Amino acid sequence: MIAAIGGWIRWGFLLLINHIDAWGLALNAALIAALLHPPMTWDALGTALVISFAYVVGFAVNDYHDVKVDREDPKKAARNPFVQRPLSRRTATTLFGVSIALIFLGLFPHGERGIGIVLLGVWALWAYSSPPLRLKARPGFDLLMHILFVETFPYAVMLFLRAYEVTWTDMLLLTLFGLGSLASQLEQQARDYDFDSRYEGNFTVRFGLRLNHALMRTVAGAAVLVALTGAVTGGLPLMIVPYGLMLVPMMLNRMMRGKTQGRTAAMSYVTLAAVTGYTALLIIGNVSWLF
Repeated sequence: MIAAIGGWIRWGFLLLINHIDAWGLALNAALIAALLHPPMTWDALGTALVISFAYVVGFAVNDYHDVKVDREDPKKAARNPFVQRPLSRRTATTLFGVSIALIFLGLFPHGERGIGIVLLGVWALWAYSSPPLRLKARPGFDLLMHILFVETFPYAVMLFLRAYEVTWTDMLLLTLFGLGSLASQLEQQARDYDFDSRYEGNFTVRFGLRLNHALMRTVAGAAVLVALTGAVTGGLPLMIVPYGLMLVPMMLNRMMRGKTQGRTAAMSYVTLAAVTGYTALLIIGNVSWLF
Protein backbone atom coordinates (compact mmCIF):
# COMPACT_ATOMS: atom_id res chain seq x y z
CA MET A 1 0.00 0.00 0.00
CA ILE A 2 2.72 2.47 1.01
CA ALA A 3 4.78 1.52 -2.04
CA ALA A 4 1.76 2.09 -4.30
CA ILE A 5 1.12 5.52 -2.77
CA GLY A 6 4.80 6.37 -3.16
CA GLY A 7 4.65 5.35 -6.81
CA TRP A 8 1.71 7.65 -7.46
CA ILE A 9 3.46 10.51 -5.66
CA ARG A 10 6.56 10.08 -7.84
CA TRP A 11 4.33 9.92 -10.92
CA GLY A 12 2.56 13.13 -9.94
CA PHE A 13 5.87 14.85 -9.27
CA LEU A 14 7.14 13.88 -12.73
CA LEU A 15 3.89 15.14 -14.23
CA LEU A 16 4.43 18.56 -12.62
CA ILE A 17 8.15 18.83 -13.29
CA ASN A 18 7.97 17.67 -16.91
CA HIS A 19 6.44 20.93 -18.14
CA ILE A 20 7.12 23.28 -15.25
CA ASP A 21 8.48 25.86 -17.68
CA ALA A 22 5.13 25.89 -19.53
CA TRP A 23 2.65 25.99 -16.65
CA GLY A 24 5.01 28.19 -14.64
CA LEU A 25 5.06 30.69 -17.48
CA ALA A 26 1.26 30.53 -17.70
CA LEU A 27 1.04 31.37 -14.00
CA ASN A 28 3.39 34.34 -14.39
CA ALA A 29 1.54 35.63 -17.46
CA ALA A 30 -1.80 35.57 -15.64
CA LEU A 31 -0.32 37.25 -12.57
CA ILE A 32 1.32 39.97 -14.67
CA ALA A 33 -2.08 40.75 -16.19
CA ALA A 34 -3.51 41.13 -12.67
CA LEU A 35 -0.58 43.27 -11.49
CA LEU A 36 -1.03 45.64 -14.43
CA HIS A 37 -4.72 46.11 -13.54
CA PRO A 38 -4.70 46.87 -9.81
CA PRO A 39 -5.78 46.26 -7.23
CA MET A 40 -4.48 42.74 -6.83
CA THR A 41 -7.01 40.59 -4.98
CA TRP A 42 -7.21 37.10 -3.55
CA ASP A 43 -9.76 36.30 -6.25
CA ALA A 44 -7.32 37.34 -8.98
CA LEU A 45 -4.61 35.19 -7.43
CA GLY A 46 -6.99 32.23 -7.28
CA THR A 47 -7.95 32.68 -10.93
CA ALA A 48 -4.28 32.71 -11.95
CA LEU A 49 -3.67 29.47 -10.03
CA VAL A 50 -6.64 27.78 -11.73
CA ILE A 51 -5.31 28.86 -15.14
CA SER A 52 -1.90 27.44 -14.25
CA PHE A 53 -3.45 24.14 -13.15
CA ALA A 54 -5.33 24.00 -16.46
CA TYR A 55 -1.96 24.10 -18.23
CA VAL A 56 -0.71 21.20 -16.11
CA VAL A 57 -3.75 19.23 -17.32
CA GLY A 58 -3.30 20.35 -20.92
CA PHE A 59 0.31 19.22 -21.13
CA ALA A 60 -0.58 15.97 -19.37
CA VAL A 61 -3.10 15.26 -22.13
CA ASN A 62 -0.39 16.02 -24.68
CA ASP A 63 2.00 13.59 -22.97
CA TYR A 64 -0.68 10.90 -22.86
CA HIS A 65 -1.20 11.09 -26.61
CA ASP A 66 2.56 11.21 -27.26
CA VAL A 67 3.28 7.88 -25.58
CA LYS A 68 3.67 5.87 -28.79
CA VAL A 69 6.17 8.36 -30.18
CA ASP A 70 8.00 9.28 -26.97
CA ARG A 71 8.74 5.67 -26.00
CA GLU A 72 10.99 5.44 -29.08
CA ASP A 73 13.41 8.01 -27.64
CA PRO A 74 15.12 7.37 -24.27
CA LYS A 75 15.19 11.04 -23.27
CA LYS A 76 11.56 11.67 -24.18
CA ALA A 77 10.50 8.40 -22.54
CA ALA A 78 12.22 9.38 -19.29
CA ARG A 79 10.32 12.68 -19.21
CA ASN A 80 6.91 11.32 -20.13
CA PRO A 81 5.03 10.15 -16.99
CA PHE A 82 2.66 8.03 -19.08
CA VAL A 83 5.59 6.08 -20.50
CA GLN A 84 7.05 5.59 -17.04
CA ARG A 85 3.69 4.54 -15.59
CA PRO A 86 1.21 3.47 -18.29
CA LEU A 87 -2.45 4.14 -17.48
CA SER A 88 -5.48 2.42 -18.89
CA ARG A 89 -7.77 4.54 -21.02
CA ARG A 90 -10.44 4.32 -18.31
CA THR A 91 -8.06 5.58 -15.59
CA ALA A 92 -6.73 8.35 -17.80
CA THR A 93 -10.25 9.44 -18.74
CA THR A 94 -11.29 9.48 -15.08
CA LEU A 95 -8.30 11.62 -14.08
CA PHE A 96 -8.97 13.98 -16.96
CA GLY A 97 -12.67 14.25 -16.07
CA VAL A 98 -11.89 15.01 -12.42
CA SER A 99 -9.30 17.62 -13.46
CA ILE A 100 -11.72 19.37 -15.82
CA ALA A 101 -14.36 19.36 -13.09
CA LEU A 102 -11.91 21.09 -10.72
CA ILE A 103 -11.09 23.70 -13.36
CA PHE A 104 -14.80 24.22 -13.99
CA LEU A 105 -15.42 24.76 -10.28
CA GLY A 106 -12.51 27.20 -10.13
CA LEU A 107 -13.80 29.30 -13.02
CA PHE A 108 -17.55 28.90 -12.41
CA PRO A 109 -17.67 32.08 -10.25
CA HIS A 110 -16.90 34.00 -13.46
CA GLY A 111 -20.22 32.87 -14.89
CA GLU A 112 -20.69 32.47 -18.62
CA ARG A 113 -17.19 33.74 -19.29
CA GLY A 114 -15.67 31.05 -17.10
CA ILE A 115 -17.77 28.29 -18.69
CA GLY A 116 -16.84 29.54 -22.16
CA ILE A 117 -13.12 29.50 -21.35
CA VAL A 118 -13.34 25.93 -20.00
CA LEU A 119 -15.07 24.75 -23.19
CA LEU A 120 -12.58 26.55 -25.42
CA GLY A 121 -9.65 25.16 -23.43
CA VAL A 122 -10.96 21.58 -23.62
CA TRP A 123 -11.39 21.94 -27.39
CA ALA A 124 -7.87 23.36 -27.79
CA LEU A 125 -6.10 20.62 -25.84
CA TRP A 126 -8.13 17.93 -27.64
CA ALA A 127 -7.59 19.41 -31.10
CA TYR A 128 -3.87 19.94 -30.55
CA SER A 129 -2.94 16.55 -29.09
CA SER A 130 -5.62 14.00 -29.95
CA PRO A 131 -6.55 12.20 -33.14
CA PRO A 132 -8.13 12.70 -35.56
CA LEU A 133 -7.16 16.37 -35.72
CA ARG A 134 -3.85 16.26 -33.79
CA LEU A 135 -2.96 19.74 -35.00
CA LYS A 136 0.53 19.50 -33.51
CA ALA A 137 1.42 17.20 -36.43
CA ARG A 138 -0.09 19.45 -39.12
CA PRO A 139 2.39 22.01 -40.51
CA GLY A 140 1.20 25.55 -39.93
CA PHE A 141 -1.52 24.61 -37.49
CA ASP A 142 1.15 23.46 -35.02
CA LEU A 143 2.67 26.95 -34.92
CA LEU A 144 -0.70 28.71 -34.92
CA MET A 145 -1.90 26.74 -31.89
CA HIS A 146 1.24 27.68 -29.99
CA ILE A 147 0.87 31.35 -30.88
CA LEU A 148 -2.73 31.39 -29.66
CA PHE A 149 -2.73 29.04 -26.69
CA VAL A 150 0.68 28.74 -25.01
CA GLU A 151 1.98 32.08 -23.69
CA THR A 152 -0.72 34.39 -25.06
CA PHE A 153 -3.79 32.55 -23.79
CA PRO A 154 -3.27 32.78 -20.00
CA TYR A 155 -2.77 36.54 -20.21
CA ALA A 156 -5.79 36.98 -22.50
CA VAL A 157 -7.93 34.71 -20.30
CA MET A 158 -7.09 36.79 -17.24
CA LEU A 159 -8.12 39.96 -19.07
CA PHE A 160 -11.36 38.33 -20.21
CA LEU A 161 -12.39 36.66 -16.96
CA ARG A 162 -11.59 39.66 -14.79
CA ALA A 163 -13.16 42.07 -17.32
CA TYR A 164 -10.08 44.27 -17.26
CA GLU A 165 -9.99 47.22 -19.64
CA VAL A 166 -7.60 46.34 -22.46
CA THR A 167 -4.79 48.87 -22.75
CA TRP A 168 -1.91 49.58 -25.14
CA THR A 169 0.34 47.78 -22.67
CA ASP A 170 -1.85 44.68 -22.90
CA MET A 171 -1.68 44.72 -26.70
CA LEU A 172 2.11 44.99 -26.64
CA LEU A 173 2.47 42.15 -24.14
CA LEU A 174 0.03 39.91 -26.03
CA THR A 175 2.11 40.48 -29.16
CA LEU A 176 5.32 39.66 -27.29
CA PHE A 177 3.76 36.54 -25.78
CA GLY A 178 2.63 35.43 -29.23
CA LEU A 179 6.12 35.92 -30.67
CA GLY A 180 7.61 34.13 -27.67
CA SER A 181 5.28 31.16 -28.15
CA LEU A 182 6.21 30.93 -31.83
CA ALA A 183 9.93 31.14 -31.07
CA SER A 184 9.70 28.44 -28.39
CA GLN A 185 7.93 26.02 -30.72
CA LEU A 186 10.38 26.64 -33.55
CA GLU A 187 13.22 26.08 -31.11
CA GLN A 188 11.73 22.79 -29.92
CA GLN A 189 11.08 21.59 -33.46
CA ALA A 190 14.66 22.35 -34.47
CA ARG A 191 16.01 20.51 -31.42
CA ASP A 192 13.88 17.44 -32.14
CA TYR A 193 14.19 17.57 -35.93
CA ASP A 194 16.05 14.29 -36.42
CA PHE A 195 13.64 12.38 -34.19
CA ASP A 196 10.47 14.02 -35.51
CA SER A 197 11.53 13.39 -39.10
CA ARG A 198 11.29 9.67 -38.45
CA TYR A 199 8.02 9.57 -36.53
CA GLU A 200 5.80 12.61 -37.03
CA GLY A 201 5.34 15.68 -39.19
CA ASN A 202 5.37 19.35 -38.23
CA PHE A 203 6.30 22.72 -39.75
CA THR A 204 10.06 22.18 -39.54
CA VAL A 205 9.91 18.62 -40.82
CA ARG A 206 7.88 19.82 -43.82
CA PHE A 207 9.85 23.00 -44.66
CA GLY A 208 13.31 22.29 -43.26
CA LEU A 209 15.77 23.62 -40.71
CA ARG A 210 16.94 26.47 -42.92
CA LEU A 211 13.53 28.13 -42.94
CA ASN A 212 13.10 27.34 -39.24
CA HIS A 213 16.35 29.12 -38.41
CA ALA A 214 15.54 32.13 -40.59
CA LEU A 215 12.05 32.41 -39.08
CA MET A 216 13.50 32.07 -35.57
CA ARG A 217 15.81 35.05 -36.14
CA THR A 218 12.99 37.05 -37.71
CA VAL A 219 10.72 36.40 -34.73
CA ALA A 220 13.47 37.36 -32.28
CA GLY A 221 14.10 40.58 -34.20
CA ALA A 222 10.38 41.35 -34.30
CA ALA A 223 10.17 40.91 -30.53
CA VAL A 224 13.00 43.39 -30.05
CA LEU A 225 11.22 45.91 -32.31
CA VAL A 226 7.94 45.50 -30.43
CA ALA A 227 9.72 45.97 -27.11
CA LEU A 228 11.47 49.11 -28.40
CA THR A 229 8.14 50.42 -29.67
CA GLY A 230 6.67 49.89 -26.22
CA ALA A 231 9.57 51.68 -24.59
CA VAL A 232 9.39 54.68 -26.95
CA THR A 233 5.61 55.03 -26.71
CA GLY A 234 5.53 54.50 -22.97
CA GLY A 235 3.44 51.38 -23.40
CA LEU A 236 5.71 49.20 -21.31
CA PRO A 237 5.89 50.40 -17.68
CA LEU A 238 9.08 50.20 -15.65
CA MET A 239 7.88 47.12 -13.79
CA ILE A 240 8.07 45.18 -17.09
CA VAL A 241 11.71 46.11 -17.81
CA PRO A 242 13.26 43.51 -15.44
CA TYR A 243 11.30 40.76 -17.21
CA GLY A 244 12.86 41.80 -20.49
CA LEU A 245 16.34 41.78 -19.00
CA MET A 246 15.82 38.27 -17.62
CA LEU A 247 14.86 37.04 -21.10
CA VAL A 248 17.87 38.58 -22.89
CA PRO A 249 20.08 35.44 -22.61
CA MET A 250 17.31 33.29 -24.09
CA MET A 251 16.71 35.75 -26.93
CA LEU A 252 20.42 35.91 -27.76
CA ASN A 253 20.59 32.13 -27.74
CA ARG A 254 17.74 31.97 -30.26
CA MET A 255 19.40 34.49 -32.56
CA MET A 256 22.91 33.01 -32.42
CA ARG A 257 22.43 29.27 -31.89
CA GLY A 258 23.06 26.52 -34.42
CA LYS A 259 20.14 25.14 -36.41
CA THR A 260 19.50 22.20 -34.05
CA GLN A 261 20.78 23.72 -30.82
CA GLY A 262 18.02 24.57 -28.37
CA ARG A 263 18.32 26.28 -25.04
CA THR A 264 19.55 24.14 -22.17
CA ALA A 265 17.23 22.92 -19.43
CA ALA A 266 19.31 24.91 -16.96
CA MET A 267 18.65 28.12 -18.91
CA SER A 268 14.92 27.42 -18.89
CA TYR A 269 14.77 26.67 -15.17
CA VAL A 270 16.97 29.60 -14.13
CA THR A 271 14.93 32.00 -16.27
CA LEU A 272 11.65 30.68 -14.86
CA ALA A 273 12.96 30.93 -11.29
CA ALA A 274 14.07 34.53 -11.85
CA VAL A 275 10.78 35.53 -13.48
CA THR A 276 8.69 33.84 -10.77
CA GLY A 277 10.79 35.37 -8.00
CA TYR A 278 10.35 38.84 -9.43
CA THR A 279 6.60 38.34 -9.86
CA ALA A 280 6.37 37.20 -6.24
CA LEU A 281 8.23 40.32 -5.11
CA LEU A 282 5.81 42.53 -7.03
CA ILE A 283 2.84 40.80 -5.41
CA ILE A 284 4.29 40.92 -1.90
CA GLY A 285 5.38 44.53 -2.41
CA ASN A 286 1.77 45.54 -2.86
CA VAL A 287 0.84 44.38 0.64
CA SER A 288 -2.38 46.35 0.77
CA TRP A 289 -4.19 43.64 -1.21
CA LEU A 290 -3.54 41.12 1.57
CA PHE A 291 -5.81 42.89 4.05
